[in-house]
Amino acid sequence: MKIIFYLFLIVNVVFVVIIHFSADNQANIKTPRLLNSEKIKLLPTRVSCLEWGDFFGNDLRRAETAITGLELSGKLSQNLIDVIAAYWVYIPPFSRTRDTNREIRKLKKLGIDNFQVQEEGAWHNAISLAVLRDKLAAQILLAELKNKGIAKATIGERNIKQIKFVIREPTVGVHAKMKIMAEKFVGSQLVATTCARL
Repeated sequence: MKIIFYLFLIVNVVFVVIIHFSADNQANIKTPRLLNSEKIKLLPTRVSCLEWGDFFGNDLRRAETAITGLELSGKLSQNLIDVIAAYWVYIPPFSRTRDTNREIRKLKKLGIDNFQVQEEGAWHNAISLAVLRDKLAAQILLAELKNKGIAKATIGERNIKQIKFVIREPTVGVHAKMKIMAEKFVGSQLVATTCARL
């Protein structure tokens, strides 16, 4: 019995010694000192930005195409402003692509070049002629189209996203290009402001 007691005593002493040396080794590990810590500068939370908007419908697609050409990798984002009720003036989908192409030729002969053929889903081969916020403006456009012989044109009410583009930390060159681009989009607004750093 005494042998078992001394064995437990030795094991406990060894265990205490191991814990003690392990704690001393942990205490000897020093936190590394930051080199030149006085030179570390925090970046501001807000940066200069350009906001360009507000776009929806066909104008949004045109603006996306135009701004993509500036190659603003990492600096460009889109902000959802609102979901708005709008009036879509369109020609319903054709079952065959050749019928869609015939209608496109007809539109071009009449001098109507501002349209977009839908390429996906249930609206595949529909021809979008305009998306307008004002119902009266949509009705006037529809009447003009009918007078020109576009009998299939119609109006549908849709909820669509209204988007604003944000360019963070634009260069002087980008600012100049954006000013020229904004002039080509009647009714769009280009505003210099500040926004949160990404």
